[in-house]
Amino acid sequence: DHRDLHSFPTRRSSDLALEALTLQPNQLLLGHYTTDDLNLENGWGKPFLTGVNPIATDLPPDELALFQGSKIVAFRVGLAESAPVTRVFVMPIGTNGKPTGEVIEWPCNVSDQGWNLIELDTPYEINLPEGYSLRIGFDYEQLTRNSTPISAVKVGTIYPSYLYRGGNWVNYGVNTTGNLSVQCIAENDNFPQYIIRAQDLYCKGNLKTGDDLAFSFQAYNLGTTPITTGNLTFDVAIDGIVMRTVSNPADLTNNPITITG
Repeated sequence: DHRDLHSFPTRRSSDLALEALTLQPNQLLLGHYTTDDLNLENGWGKPFLTGVNPIATDLPPDELALFQGSKIVAFRVGLAESAPVTRVFVMPIGTNGKPTGEVIEWPCNVSDQGWNLIELDTPYEINLPEGYSLRIGFDYEQLTRNSTPISAVKVGTIYPSYLYRGGNWVNYGVNTTGNLSVQCIAENDNFPQYIIRAQDLYCKGNLKTGDDLAFSFQAYNLGTTPITTGNLTFDVAIDGIVMRTVSNPADLTNNPITITG
């Protein structure tokens, strides 16, 4: 029922000449990924479900831990092509994986290809019991059978997306193509300045004794304050022995940079 994505090219929102997102010092992006990446060339849709469709993804407890006590003040919805988006919503998900408690929703009227910002008239405070997830999503209109408005991007750990149909939330299987392009802007005066993450370490194989070990990895900072070029160092160790120390070659923000050595 949906378009298969193979090459999965992505383009950043800057390619669309969109206004860059500016966060306040007490704000962070909350979502499965926090970059500006969108999948514009290979969007997908549901050919047999023209009309309004709710779609969502679940933020698990480990992603929510930093945000407990903060307030969601806005949504970002990324579209592969123009389509009406008429509602954004959140709902708690219990430890059994099923919705529990009240669904909180906000009507909206956006439709642009690229990122759409929806500011909430009433913020949502995140205070969930231990082990709960939070389902975040939006209603989009499938205008025609051939419409493919949904962007899903292969960034970070890939989580399922869910489509509401027949009175139930159905795993749409989009975890094979990427994370749904929906993010929240959360606000808290106590967010840390620095949350350093490293990922995707790669080392060149098939080395001979005496060869240099070439490596690369990605790093980013989820905190509120960028780390300027050269002001952070990483130790690269083998069996606990530090082999090389490298610094960040560019400013470290929530967009991953590649570090080589």
